[in-house]
Amino acid sequence: MRKSISLPVLACAGFITGYWSGDHLTTLSGIASKPALLPSASARPNEQTPHHLTEPPQEKHNLAALLRWRSQRADGDPGIRNEIGRMDSSTIREMMTGVLAAQQDGPMEVRLILDAAAKELFHREGEKALEWADSLDPASGRRAILEHVVVAAVSASPEMGKQWIDRYEKEFGKDRFSPFPSAAATGATRRGAADLLQLRIIMGTGSTAPMGPIPNDFDFHLLITESPNLASLGQAMEYWTAKDRENAWAAVREIMVKDANKGVNFFGSAFTGIASIEGERQAARWISGKLDELPPDLRERAVSSLLTNELTQNATYETLMAEFPHDADRVALAASIVNPFANPTAGSNVLKSLGSESLQVQALVRSAKTFSRVASDPDDPSARDIHTYFGKTMDQLDLGPASREKVDTVLNTPQDPDPR
Repeated sequence: MRKSISLPVLACAGFITGYWSGDHLTTLSGIASKPALLPSASARPNEQTPHHLTEPPQEKHNLAALLRWRSQRADGDPGIRNEIGRMDSSTIREMMTGVLAAQQDGPMEVRLILDAAAKELFHREGEKALEWADSLDPASGRRAILEHVVVAAVSASPEMGKQWIDRYEKEFGKDRFSPFPSAAATGATRRGAADLLQLRIIMGTGSTAPMGPIPNDFDFHLLITESPNLASLGQAMEYWTAKDRENAWAAVREIMVKDANKGVNFFGSAFTGIASIEGERQAARWISGKLDELPPDLRERAVSSLLTNELTQNATYETLMAEFPHDADRVALAASIVNPFANPTAGSNVLKSLGSESLQVQALVRSAKTFSRVASDPDDPSARDIHTYFGKTMDQLDLGPASREKVDTVLNTPQDPDPR
């Protein structure tokens, strides 16, 4: 039989009575059945309503204000945290099992309570909190409560948390929507780049990019230049470039010179970071100026890598083509866009913007090299599609016979593509 939440726990959990309106409370059957204990927020004039806690600031609609608000909300609702902080540990444990037993459909409100309670309990008791959750019987909500406490653990102590993640997943299996990686990354991000670097070793690189509010003194340079694997750090570079473009660019250049295979994709991240705050045209002007700081071989790869950030809108292609002053850069960008398995109109549009047939053929030949091994294989089912795409594209450009022959020759001869 499921345990019902007791009156003393309801009295201690006074935040429940003021946090939700009647509509929310009806989702908690064990709580809503006691209306005398559940006055609405409007019935308590001396306390602030949750409205100011659940919406971003209205006085400033800008990135700085939003980030400040997001930082304040990083650990959940302050009202919930404060009320739970006043409880003793035994009351917190009773509340966690009681609130879980009272819920009907797993409302978000219950998750907020359990998150805050688990964090407070782990903060006080460390691994003892995990052992308590692990000792519960299934009828008391063992799996759900254990999950919340493991989330709290991995957020605060990745090494301990990872051990309990392994235990949890061994028993319940792995979940592609697991809350553990994001909780670990959010906690490590809050503590700083050194902690996040350590987390990437403990947890692996796949899901341990910076998450949640990023401290003002976060050392992006340390994270970007010292990570043994740069997987999942593209958005971190975007954020850093938006915040501190010149230092971010210096790190991009440093990494590219050391290892182009690792650093070249950050060129696109830098462009996206500037575009997010100043628009694509200003970003294109800025990034085109940085090309002159790169050696020729890296320059070509950097331009081609812009597509790794999913620049799929024609407007973006047109903006970049208009702002790149050198034909070689424009050809490299066009070649990276000509793709028989992507946007069917983007290739012909960007090729037309090159203007001359000579430049169009250069771009087509570069792209054809990329697909030549498949296109020249008669047994590959994609070969016909590739030839059809290039044929239609050349028709749209109205290329002459000599130009078409150059492209067809490359398609029919397997060869290594130009470096990307």
